[in-house]
Amino acid sequence: MNHLTLDEYWQALRGKRPFKQLARQAHEHLVDTCPTCGEAWRDGRPAPAASAAGQGAGTPGGRVPPELPEDERAHSLEDLERTERLLTQSREAARRAREDLKLLLAMPRNERLRRVERARTRMRSRAFVELLVAEAEETVADSPREAAHLASLVRPALDRREGRTDLPWAKKLLARAEACRKPNQAPNG
Repeated sequence: MNHLTLDEYWQALRGKRPFKQLARQAHEHLVDTCPTCGEAWRDGRPAPAASAAGQGAGTPGGRVPPELPEDERAHSLEDLERTERLLTQSREAARRAREDLKLLLAMPRNERLRRVERARTRMRSRAFVELLVAEAEETVADSPREAAHLASLVRPALDRREGRTDLPWAKKLLARAEACRKPNQAPNG
């Protein structure tokens, strides 16, 4: 039996492991572990769901629910396709953000701010800002000045769109960046 680990799941979420491989492993594990699901999956039919009242399979009275109506099945397929498109877009944004950060880090420190401020679409994504903050956090112990410099680029990267710094995720990133700018100060409280 091939158990699934949390690390394998996170690898798939980060794009370091194909989702198809994770799904296959989950399927094999499910079929091997649960006799009811295993039998149903091997036979190619849906497994009966236990009712909340404990009346056996399916709906109250033990009836097996009918197949999904055609329009709901089509709707489910649309949701799946939309999710796959969003996942592909997210992976592409993450790839571009990694490239943008690599480009920025290769520049001399005195040119970085100008580059971020000049950028129209590059170096403006949430993925890029998250990577920038993570890089500052990783750097803070070894090079506090570099970390502070990277953290100072977060606000200009977020400021391009009006109201963006008011979003909850942006506020969290700004707070994390501010912590990198002042690593030797003890928090109040």
